[in-house]
Amino acid sequence: MQPSTLPKWNPDARLTTEQLREELKKKKPGGSSPTSQLTRAVLATLHVHGFNAWRNNNVGVYDAKLGKHRANSAKKGVSDVIGFREGCGRWAAVEVKVGEDKLSDEQTAFLADIKRAGGFAFECRDNTDALLIALRQWLAQFK
Repeated sequence: MQPSTLPKWNPDARLTTEQLREELKKKKPGGSSPTSQLTRAVLATLHVHGFNAWRNNNVGVYDAKLGKHRANSAKKGVSDVIGFREGCGRWAAVEVKVGEDKLSDEQTAFLADIKRAGGFAFECRDNTDALLIALRQWLAQFK
């Protein structure tokens, strides 16, 4: 998702889940899979709450000569969406899971590292309702 297509951050914004869904309906879909849709929703949720966040692609590169994906050099377990909060620099890491997909040990460890460092870490499963609640609770400690 390009930064220019995201809703503008307003530090006083109090978007409800329904308002956020309406915002996302206005955007051009970046992908049609449930995981892509949820990832876009996570990015928009973080952005409207003052985070500079991006999708972290952990999938290896397809090598046509070998006929398979080559492993990438990224650290194992890094979350699907990572970023930092504008103004304070605190990290955010959100692992996107749909259906019966489960966290790996490396993903669990990465989220724990972010929490230990004072950042926002969350496993977002199937929709952004719980993410919105958890994010607002986490942000409330800095007021």
